[in-house]
Amino acid sequence: SHGQLLALIADYHRFAPDDRLVEDSWPFVVKAVGCIERLLGEDGLLPISVSHEGYLAQPVHSYWDDFWALRGMRDAVHLAHAIGREDLAMQWETLTKRLDSALFASIETTRSQRKLDFIPGSIEWADFDPTATANALYLLDIPEGIDRQAVERTFDTYLAEWRRKRSGELASPNYTPYEIRIIGALVRLGRRDAALELLRFF
Repeated sequence: SHGQLLALIADYHRFAPDDRLVEDSWPFVVKAVGCIERLLGEDGLLPISVSHEGYLAQPVHSYWDDFWALRGMRDAVHLAHAIGREDLAMQWETLTKRLDSALFASIETTRSQRKLDFIPGSIEWADFDPTATANALYLLDIPEGIDRQAVERTFDTYLAEWRRKRSGELASPNYTPYEIRIIGALVRLGRRDAALELLRFF
């Protein structure tokens, strides 16, 4: 939620460059960044949580949380520059790089240990969660630290399963509305035909 707050303020500022709003919101920006910094563990990641409701049965280190935190930290740096707080911009840039490095190193460690060819949703479950991965691309575009081949494989697997469901080959009585996120992820990956295929269906 702290990353979401920072992203919201920064998005507003990008659409309507209102420095007064940033000034008014500044105490909340500082508090949100401070909270993220305090929450980061020795591994450089946020603690286990159930903020992703799919993990209610067992709290885990959800990469969803870290993606949001990383987006928020990047936006906090943007906001600091916007109002001339270069001291904090430099300090927060260092924290952002720490989180960025820890996040993508953890993903690769999880993939290696669990022999995964896709991007996992969490450390403990090493689960296939393409809608969460799609959110990472929405928040961060295609991050430099992420394995592009594993990203592509994540959505290849999703599309293959979705087509089986659509054809009736694989029984599926419902779907998650979160799947709409995958359309934007496919566009960012340059896979517009697949994005249009999903858009026409949904």
